[in-house]
Amino acid sequence: MKHFLLLLTVFLFSISLHAQGISGVYTSDYSTYQDDVNPENNLNENNLFHIALDIEDDNKGMVAVQDSRTPDEILFFEIESFLDVLRTEERDMIIYQAHTVHLPEPKETKIIIYFKKDKSMNLMINYADTSQIYHDLTHIKKE
Repeated sequence: MKHFLLLLTVFLFSISLHAQGISGVYTSDYSTYQDDVNPENNLNENNLFHIALDIEDDNKGMVAVQDSRTPDEILFFEIESFLDVLRTEERDMIIYQAHTVHLPEPKETKIIIYFKKDKSMNLMINYADTSQIYHDLTHIKKE
């Protein structure tokens, strides 16, 4: 039992460090949108998106997404809490509970950051019936 608790503590600590390590500004050139209720709204977009991730030590933070076609409209999401880490053969996922800040009425959502085995990083904004994935995020390094 001691070994299990030690491994669990190390695992949870490493997740927190990993989340801090992904904070930064990114771009994505490709996005997919899926609407489970109205599939005619599904789409794939080749467009430049700017994405800011700010995840604090306590697993709270913010995500902002800007579509380069509409630079004055920024989607803001407030991360409320860490939910889970899921590992599959294809990807590792960090899941957070969040809500929208940019809408008049906040909408509950999940922020899912996942890393595929090819080391690419993706961001999913997941509502109850819809999701949007920003693929192959590229970190913009400070100069």
